[in-house]
Amino acid sequence: RLEALELLYLDNQDLNPVFPEEMVNLLNMKSFITYSTFLYRGTPTLPAFFCNYKKLESLVVSLTPFGGTLPVCLGDLPELTSIVLSYSSLTGSLPLEYGLLENLNVMALNDNKLEGTIPREWAKLSSLSTLRLGLNSLSGTLPPELKYATKLQYLELSANNFSGTLPGEYDTLTQLLQLYVNKNRFEGSLPEFICGLPFIRRVFFDQNRFSGSIPSCYSGMSKLEVLSVEQNGLEGTIPSLVGMLSLDEFTADQCNLTGSLPDLPPLITIVALGEN
Repeated sequence: RLEALELLYLDNQDLNPVFPEEMVNLLNMKSFITYSTFLYRGTPTLPAFFCNYKKLESLVVSLTPFGGTLPVCLGDLPELTSIVLSYSSLTGSLPLEYGLLENLNVMALNDNKLEGTIPREWAKLSSLSTLRLGLNSLSGTLPPELKYATKLQYLELSANNFSGTLPGEYDTLTQLLQLYVNKNRFEGSLPEFICGLPFIRRVFFDQNRFSGSIPSCYSGMSKLEVLSVEQNGLEGTIPSLVGMLSLDEFTADQCNLTGSLPDLPPLITIVALGEN
């Protein structure tokens, strides 16, 4: 009997049955972590017994064949700081109840089959630093209310069906380091709010429906290392890049840009401007 167990780590296991029923009684569990657990052929449903672990701080279930919907009851676990349910076959929508998790620092639900929109209630995630939702089938516009998640450092929304414009209200995300919104259906002008994000390092806007010119304020982003705007409907000339002192990679191929090659910063190693 393992009622005192606080941490369970399973890596590259071949478990059958999925999980013993007795696991519901591990009420002292604080960290449940499993990677590459090939349970059996088929798509088993992600169990909900985690919701009995009222002391749970970290839930990591990744690279598994689990399907079914995200357990709504996880929103009732106030100690949770990490939810990683990625690289699986989860379906359904994003539970608005997760917005109740005031201590949540990391939420990674990427590489699943999730649908629907980002709940406005997630704006209450005031401790969130990492949000990964890439490679799903999410859609709709981005909620402006996400501006209240001011501790965000890593925001990944790539390879979904999001549309509309990027909310200018996100200028409050001043801790942001990496922004991935590529491979969606975003439109309108490239956002200028990123020019005011003092720590931003990597920005991926490629493979969307953005139009207009590349904002001139991008030229002053001295800490930006990667800027990808390729495969959009951009026009006009490329502003000088010489002030982007940390820039290593700039890709703007397959747009409608014109003019000559701009001045380049000293550290750049990749420039892609083909098919313009």
